[in-house]
Amino acid sequence: MSVVFFQGSQSGRGDLSLFVENASGEAFDPAAVTYDVFSVPATGDPVQMLPASRVPQHPAVGEFYALETFLSATTPVGTYRIRWRVQKDPDGPEQAISPLEFAVVARS
Repeated sequence: MSVVFFQGSQSGRGDLSLFVENASGEAFDPAAVTYDVFSVPATGDPVQMLPASRVPQHPAVGEFYALETFLSATTPVGTYRIRWRVQKDPDGPEQAISPLEFAVVARS
């Protein structure tokens, strides 16, 4: 796991990012991009955190990131997962992108 946040911090550009490219490797903006956040317990299935279908920040063509403000001082320490969903064309299917895991740790 490469992304770790302290309780009470906030994610920003470059932390929980998604970059979308076309078949030629050029950045492009799909018709829709959303994401869901899940809490990942040590045992059992991930639990989706509400709200569902969150809209990411979109600072540049093909660049999206999850701006998470739920990382309060009371956010439980543990593992979380972002599941991105991309719809490249307005009439096309939605694609789930490989999930990105991150951790929330206590401040010392």
